[in-house]
Amino acid sequence: MTVTRTKTGSTIRWHSAAEAQQDFEQAAQATLGISASEFVRRWRAREYEKPEYDTPELVRLSKHLPRPLSPGLSKHADGAGKKRG
Repeated sequence: MTVTRTKTGSTIRWHSAAEAQQDFEQAAQATLGISASEFVRRWRAREYEKPEYDTPELVRLSKHLPRPLSPGLSKHADGAGKKRG
Protein backbone atom coordinates (compact mmCIF):
# COMPACT_ATOMS: atom_id res chain seq x y z
CA MET A 1 0.00 0.00 0.00
CA THR A 2 1.24 3.43 -0.88
CA VAL A 3 0.41 6.29 1.46
CA THR A 4 0.30 9.88 0.24
CA ARG A 5 -0.14 13.01 2.33
CA THR A 6 -1.97 15.93 0.74
CA LYS A 7 -1.17 19.61 1.26
CA THR A 8 -4.08 19.81 3.71
CA GLY A 9 -2.71 16.95 5.82
CA SER A 10 -5.18 14.32 4.64
CA THR A 11 -3.94 10.81 4.02
CA ILE A 12 -4.65 8.87 0.83
CA ARG A 13 -3.99 5.14 0.81
CA TRP A 14 -3.47 3.54 -2.59
CA HIS A 15 -3.99 -0.22 -2.71
CA SER A 16 -2.20 -2.53 -5.08
CA ALA A 17 -4.32 -4.83 -7.26
CA ALA A 18 -3.49 -7.73 -4.93
CA GLU A 19 -4.56 -5.73 -1.87
CA ALA A 20 -7.78 -4.67 -3.56
CA GLN A 21 -8.54 -8.31 -4.44
CA GLN A 22 -7.83 -9.38 -0.86
CA ASP A 23 -10.17 -6.65 0.45
CA PHE A 24 -12.87 -7.80 -1.99
CA GLU A 25 -12.44 -11.42 -0.91
CA GLN A 26 -12.71 -10.50 2.77
CA ALA A 27 -15.75 -8.28 2.15
CA ALA A 28 -17.57 -11.02 0.20
CA GLN A 29 -16.85 -13.56 2.93
CA ALA A 30 -17.95 -11.20 5.71
CA THR A 31 -21.09 -9.97 3.92
CA LEU A 32 -22.41 -13.08 2.18
CA GLY A 33 -20.21 -15.96 3.33
CA ILE A 34 -19.05 -16.63 -0.25
CA SER A 35 -15.90 -16.02 -2.26
CA ALA A 36 -15.38 -12.91 -4.35
CA SER A 37 -15.40 -15.01 -7.53
CA GLU A 38 -18.76 -16.56 -6.53
CA PHE A 39 -20.14 -13.06 -5.88
CA VAL A 40 -18.99 -11.95 -9.36
CA ARG A 41 -20.54 -15.06 -10.93
CA ARG A 42 -23.87 -14.39 -9.23
CA TRP A 43 -23.70 -10.67 -10.10
CA ARG A 44 -23.13 -11.48 -13.79
CA ALA A 45 -26.02 -13.94 -13.66
CA ARG A 46 -28.19 -11.08 -12.31
CA GLU A 47 -29.06 -13.05 -9.18
CA TYR A 48 -28.99 -9.88 -7.07
CA GLU A 49 -31.59 -7.88 -9.01
CA LYS A 50 -34.48 -8.91 -6.76
CA PRO A 51 -35.73 -6.18 -4.38
CA GLU A 52 -34.72 -8.15 -1.28
CA TYR A 53 -31.08 -7.79 -2.35
CA ASP A 54 -31.27 -3.99 -2.52
CA THR A 55 -29.49 -3.51 0.79
CA PRO A 56 -26.74 -1.14 1.93
CA GLU A 57 -24.45 -4.14 2.57
CA LEU A 58 -24.78 -5.40 -0.99
CA VAL A 59 -24.30 -1.90 -2.36
CA ARG A 60 -21.04 -1.57 -0.38
CA LEU A 61 -19.87 -4.96 -1.63
CA SER A 62 -20.73 -4.05 -5.22
CA LYS A 63 -18.29 -1.14 -4.98
CA HIS A 64 -15.50 -3.75 -4.99
CA LEU A 65 -16.58 -5.05 -8.41
CA PRO A 66 -14.22 -4.35 -11.27
CA ARG A 67 -15.50 -1.64 -13.61
CA PRO A 68 -17.57 -1.69 -15.86
CA LEU A 69 -19.15 -4.77 -14.27
CA SER A 70 -20.62 -2.84 -11.37
CA PRO A 71 -23.70 -0.96 -12.69
CA GLY A 72 -26.40 -2.55 -10.68
CA LEU A 73 -29.29 -2.22 -8.45
CA SER A 74 -29.71 0.47 -5.88
CA LYS A 75 -31.73 3.53 -5.16
CA HIS A 76 -29.74 4.49 -2.07
CA ALA A 77 -28.96 8.13 -1.43
CA ASP A 78 -25.34 7.88 -2.50
CA GLY A 79 -26.44 6.51 -5.88
CA ALA A 80 -24.00 3.61 -5.65
CA GLY A 81 -24.95 0.77 -7.92
CA LYS A 82 -27.84 2.79 -9.36
CA LYS A 83 -29.28 1.00 -12.35
CA ARG A 84 -28.27 2.73 -15.54
CA GLY A 85 -30.21 2.59 -18.79
